[in-house]
Amino acid sequence: MKKIFILLTLIINYSYGQEMDNEPQELLDLYLKSKNISTKEYAKKHNFKALYVLINNSGGYSKIDFDTKGNLTSYFLKYGNPISKKKIKYDNQNRISEIRYFDRSNTFSHGTYNEYKNDSILSYSLKDSILTEINFKTEHRTFNVLYDENGNKEISLDRYFDKNQQIIKEIMSQNGIKSIKEYEYVNDSKFVTIKIIDSLNQEIKKEKYLSEKNNPTENKIEFFKKDSKKPYKIESYENDRLISELYFGDNGNQYKEIIYKYTNNGVIREMRLLNYRKDTKTTYKFISNSKGWLTDIGKKTKGKSFSYNFKVLLNKN
Repeated sequence: MKKIFILLTLIINYSYGQEMDNEPQELLDLYLKSKNISTKEYAKKHNFKALYVLINNSGGYSKIDFDTKGNLTSYFLKYGNPISKKKIKYDNQNRISEIRYFDRSNTFSHGTYNEYKNDSILSYSLKDSILTEINFKTEHRTFNVLYDENGNKEISLDRYFDKNQQIIKEIMSQNGIKSIKEYEYVNDSKFVTIKIIDSLNQEIKKEKYLSEKNNPTENKIEFFKKDSKKPYKIESYENDRLISELYFGDNGNQYKEIIYKYTNNGVIREMRLLNYRKDTKTTYKFISNSKGWLTDIGKKTKGKSFSYNFKVLLNKN
């Protein structure tokens, strides 16, 4: 399952929160998403050389370095005992050419270098030059492959999109077995057909189910699992902004809700997590300065309060 998860992350646009994998950076991603700006655009626009995140009451912190183009060039993360460090290099066309990972003693542990050929990116191990990944992307297709330490193909994911960039087909292959998902958009509904193909190219399973149902009059979208007639999640919108995500258990009872509040400019200012099963509430408040920089995120849960502080170092003009 870990390999499948890693492969799925290949098709998602790079984001700071995914890279750092901790709560304050995931919240920063949410803030930037509400401003419709990427981390790279954010750093370049405000001339950031480095961004520090201080985690109050824990001693944890992270430091992210950027070049003048807004590219992330390195990061350092300390949260509790684990420490992560990574360095990234770019070529003269502003593409990632090399990634190096370091252990807690600041010793190089592993890494990859990239080769660019037409629409493909080939990644190789820095230690032995064995092929580790292939990423192919065109306007209507992405194709990703992971290889094991011996250079043997392990998992592949092939995705196709229509002219509106809606996914219409997805093929995942592993150990000779293919899982094919075909997506159909009918009126305000999205249907998924799943086919399982064995190593002899024989279809051994096929099923179709409702995946999403849009209710434009109520500004809501319902999401369904394969074996359920009731939604497991309902998203509510106001002025094209997501204002609520309500989750349901297998018994149909609601058990969790995320509520979003925005400024008049559409930038997130508060997020509340309500756990109906445990009767608990966690509130996050986003604070920015007049320049549009996120400076603090306050968190309150179970009667305790603490904050994440965002500090920046600017490039010299």
